[in-house]
Amino acid sequence: MDAELKGAGASRLARQIAKEALAAGAGRIAFQQRDGAFAFAAPDPASVEQILQANRPKKYKLQNRTDAAWTDASPYAPVDDGSKVISALRRGDLERLESMSPRAVARAAAVDPEVFSVALRGLHRSLFDALNRDPAGSHVARARAFLEKQAALFGDPHVDFLRATVSLYDVMVNRGLASVLRGGPIGGVLTALEEHVQAHRGVFASTAAQIAVETTFGKLHSVRDRREAAVHFARVRELDVSGLIEHFYLETGNKTYFSAEEIESADVDTARAIRNSIVPLDVREPSNGTSIVIAMDPGFYRTYAPMLLFYAQQMPDVDYTFLLCGDEEDARSTLADGEGFARSLARLNRSGSPINVHYYRIPIPPAVIDQVTFYASARFFAPEMLLERYSSVYLMDADLATDVDPREYLRKVSPLTFALPSMTGFAALHPWRRYLAGNVALQQRVLGTPVLNDLQNYLAHGLTQPHSWTLDQNALAYTVERNPEHFTDLRSQDRPFYQPKFRLVWERRHREQSDDDQG
Repeated sequence: MDAELKGAGASRLARQIAKEALAAGAGRIAFQQRDGAFAFAAPDPASVEQILQANRPKKYKLQNRTDAAWTDASPYAPVDDGSKVISALRRGDLERLESMSPRAVARAAAVDPEVFSVALRGLHRSLFDALNRDPAGSHVARARAFLEKQAALFGDPHVDFLRATVSLYDVMVNRGLASVLRGGPIGGVLTALEEHVQAHRGVFASTAAQIAVETTFGKLHSVRDRREAAVHFARVRELDVSGLIEHFYLETGNKTYFSAEEIESADVDTARAIRNSIVPLDVREPSNGTSIVIAMDPGFYRTYAPMLLFYAQQMPDVDYTFLLCGDEEDARSTLADGEGFARSLARLNRSGSPINVHYYRIPIPPAVIDQVTFYASARFFAPEMLLERYSSVYLMDADLATDVDPREYLRKVSPLTFALPSMTGFAALHPWRRYLAGNVALQQRVLGTPVLNDLQNYLAHGLTQPHSWTLDQNALAYTVERNPEHFTDLRSQDRPFYQPKFRLVWERRHREQSDDDQG
């Protein structure tokens, strides 16, 4: 307790070095400076911090007093705050990670456990990208070898999950993942995984490792059997009470993957109520046969309206329909500002007023748990209403830009009943990444199919569940599976819309300025 009190203002590194010394029962810590001279600290954070600040030492060792002399209780270790390890993990830089000792990795984890656990996401992401590029490459085997050396960290849920995941990926790579991704059978890979889990029970004993097992088996089964896949993903929801899956955000979709039986037994009145809740704010007669449809909360609208209204002005032969999510007061205030911007734009560039823009409001249902998920899903509840006004609609994310004229592309996709782009490679093994939700084309014929009913019922069920991110993409995967005869894949089309990286600055600026205005 005294050491903790003395170190109340010490850095994480000082506290960690002192903690190591106390755990080892060391009497002092010997620091070697860059000129070779030594400095000594008592095993408390304040003393260590004083040496770190005054001497900038390069390495240290622990010592004990024995027979009137100081003897070494540990080998030298570099005075390292773990930043090099953290940087390498964030970038998934296996070459650098392979050169780092397990002790250095453990120290980085101990100095700042939260930063370390976040950095592990970088390695996880790099494996995803590497498998997308080459599902038969050596990247996974190298990552597995690195993680197997980190015995001091076993028991940490984030490490256990990643270690188990990478171990399973390595088996998949060696037993035919590339073939599965080309449409080959999954039986051989499943058998190999089952045998691997049985043969390495120690690796897969923890809850975190079991979550990795269920996630991996769920992905594989989702290629062929939704019912079996849903069983595995349901187990993930039961096991993960600490938010481990949300931490490794690439996996979040497994919490919104449901079986057909779950959807068919859900309350269909929820979807109907959302459809019927949509009300006009400023709606004119349609100017054209096709409308781009975008749903946004007021904040997102204020961020992207300048770009979207400019596009609408420049393309008078395509209508724009905006669904503003939220209460009436916010929606009308946002609409007034948007219309004011449109008038100013017309005066400024003398290119006409964008009269092809229409506004509706869609309130957030009380049963919705995550409002952001609702914003991403809201546009999929509007097609029945809008396809009474238009022959086709294009449901799009708000943050998509274009640097080419998209009208020829829109003309090509407008006759398609139900169309969206699919993904290939390792990404497609994840059902919540199998299809892109930001570009969905619908034609009036879709009203005579089960497509919208399947899509909306899935969304309505998921919106009432916790942890609902990537719900829209899972719902689209479900809908495509049930309606293959109505589906057209847009993957081969040269889509003109993309997400500009600069958009992240726009969103941050809006948040910062909004906070300042409220303050």
